[in-house]
Amino acid sequence: MRRVKETERKRKYRKRKREENINDQRQNEDLNMRNTFENRTEKHRALKKLKLALTKSPDRRVTTMVAYLQNSNSPTVRKLQSSEVISSSEEIEEHKTSKALTEDLKTVIDNCKRKRSDDSLKTMNVIISSVSGEKISDNKCRKKLARKLGLPVRRVSRGHAIRTRILKSVKSSWTYKSNRKTRSDAITPDTKKRIYEFWCKPGISRPTGNKADIKRVRIGPKTYSSHMTHILEKTQTDVYLDFIG
Repeated sequence: MRRVKETERKRKYRKRKREENINDQRQNEDLNMRNTFENRTEKHRALKKLKLALTKSPDRRVTTMVAYLQNSNSPTVRKLQSSEVISSSEEIEEHKTSKALTEDLKTVIDNCKRKRSDDSLKTMNVIISSVSGEKISDNKCRKKLARKLGLPVRRVSRGHAIRTRILKSVKSSWTYKSNRKTRSDAITPDTKKRIYEFWCKPGISRPTGNKADIKRVRIGPKTYSSHMTHILEKTQTDVYLDFIG
């Protein structure tokens, strides 16, 4: 156990050092870019010279600049990509994938928000807990994530709390503690099934002769269930004694 902790500590240390080196390198590149010109006049003259070298037609200017920036073998283009001034082809593909993933998540969340059931609540908790991780908190982009998913920030924060609580628990399951709490004296599904089968027995109850006697019950948003009205064949006491017998 001690060796595992030491290995994990070294791995995190090396990862942190790599990230620090990358950040230092980017800062040095930005500093070099700012200190290339001695003053603003020299920078203005260089920009003016570049504009005069390009064609006057806007379409031709765009075509020329695009053709130049798409040349990945150019040292200037590589330096611009490393300084995050322009995006590389891999970064563009990654951005497209992230955008498509965000749209799919938003579609699922919108569908779950319209439903008011236990399954939709579990699905929402699983999705929000999955996307609200440590990187979102470290980069302080929780509000941006909530805006993209169409959710309040409080809901994203609650998903992060559920994620933290689950990962630190003994039973690491995404549905653990994301289920809705039920009453201790709630009727179990087996008991409900037994009651239903008992009432369907002959000699206990029967439908009325009137076809208009129909009970309509709401079981969900814009979802209803209907059945015929039944009357008892015997007294309630006799029915109860038969049920517990």
